Amino acid sequence: ERPQAPDTIEVEDLSWIIVDEATWMDETPWPINADGTGLSLLRIGVAGNAPESWTTNAGVDYNDRITYEKVSPGTSNWNAFSSISNLSDSDYADANSLNGVTVSIVAGTNETNTGAVAKLLDGLGQNDSSHAANSVLFTSDTTTARVLVDLQSVQPVYQINTYSWHSDTLQNQVYDLYYSAESTAPASTTSAADSVALIINGWVPLGSVDSDFNTDTSGQIGASWTMASAPLDARYFLFDIKAPQAYWGEIDILTAEHFVVNGVPKAWLTSYGLPTTDPAALLDSDEDGQLNWQEYYAGTNPLNADSVFKITQVQTFGMQLLVHWQAVAGKTYTIEYKADLTDSDWTPMGSGILGVEPESSISAPINGSKGFIRVSVDTQ
Repeated sequence: ERPQAPDTIEVEDLSWIIVDEATWMDETPWPINADGTGLSLLRIGVAGNAPESWTTNAGVDYNDRITYEKVSPGTSNWNAFSSISNLSDSDYADANSLNGVTVSIVAGTNETNTGAVAKLLDGLGQNDSSHAANSVLFTSDTTTARVLVDLQSVQPVYQINTYSWHSDTLQNQVYDLYYSAESTAPASTTSAADSVALIINGWVPLGSVDSDFNTDTSGQIGASWTMASAPLDARYFLFDIKAPQAYWGEIDILTAEHFVVNGVPKAWLTSYGLPTTDPAALLDSDEDGQLNWQEYYAGTNPLNADSVFKITQVQTFGMQLLVHWQAVAGKTYTIEYKADLTDSDWTPMGSGILGVEPESSISAPINGSKGFIRVSVDTQ
């Protein structure tokens, strides 16, 4: 950085002042994913010349694209999720897909009375009577649990779903997710406090999951990363599990072949008996005014005209406005207001509003004698 020169001094006579400097390499221990892959280096530490002071920036905040849902126990309830995709036995990583995808435990030990790690790719969920055999539970003394999934080649990943079974007070789904598009998997260590080491080794942090449900009652929990609008090119995924005392049942990884127009999963269409084609996503099967792909994002039933995302009532009380709309539990909503449709911007009245079935509402002050309201469902 060069200091500002007074008018009476020639700029050429001033010395440069070194504020900081860094010399970096394109090989380990420096993050290697910023070497020609489109990622950039992001500083996270003080010492500029230290490899551990730098990571790679994935460019997209995938933490904003995670949806959670818990359903009551029972075998059929693996197909009862509404806010996320139901468990699939035909995803890219499924053992029956013939894609050769492998899964392995690289840190931690699973209980001997639970299933082998391959159960995470078998397309089967678990219930109250089969949770041990159909899932992976790490031993109670496990402090670091890590699972590695290898897709065998770089794939455009549109969605990652993880499912677990919970009885009594077992832990929620809590994990950090890393990925790599390299030809070989970066090294993964066995120490619990080495997230920086994982990054230095070349793993790119994707985000963190914490389902944070009450686990006093049994049920199936699903966490879904949706990347349909910005697919992630990756070959390896590393699940750094922070809560190993949970019955991990399934990992689904969906690629382009599992989606149709507007990011609608084929599995969702199939669950309603609809064809898995682009035209099917563009139909209004129940003639309620919303296309099937819109019903997918709204969390409504595309075959039930009474299940539709709409404003149901607007009431005024002086200068207060009360808006009601048909909502879905697990979805979040944004409410906006305009005094006139010719106005360029909408004024937020509320955001991140959790849906309460069958109807949600919000009260907000308004100005003027007329106005326009819109309610939108958050799709990420």
